[in-house]
Amino acid sequence: TEEILFNESQSRIVISVAPENLEKTMSMLGERKIPFQQLGKVAGDQLRVEIAGEKLAWPIADLYDDWWNSVRRLVESDSSAERIPSL
Repeated sequence: TEEILFNESQSRIVISVAPENLEKTMSMLGERKIPFQQLGKVAGDQLRVEIAGEKLAWPIADLYDDWWNSVRRLVESDSSAERIPSL
């Protein structure tokens, strides 16, 4: 929810763990009483999210391009600037 993602309470950290290390990681977090929640899987060429029954998807290459070129586009004041392949 927005409250979990954007509030200013205790920080949260997102980690990515190889499938073969998932059980060990969850065990280590549990032993240390560190709260955790598995959010999903890393796979494919899209970021897919389902929120309140609505499914959203973005190509990873586009997200990377938006992140990588964001400063250049801001400086150039042109959000429609030509995409420069960055992957």
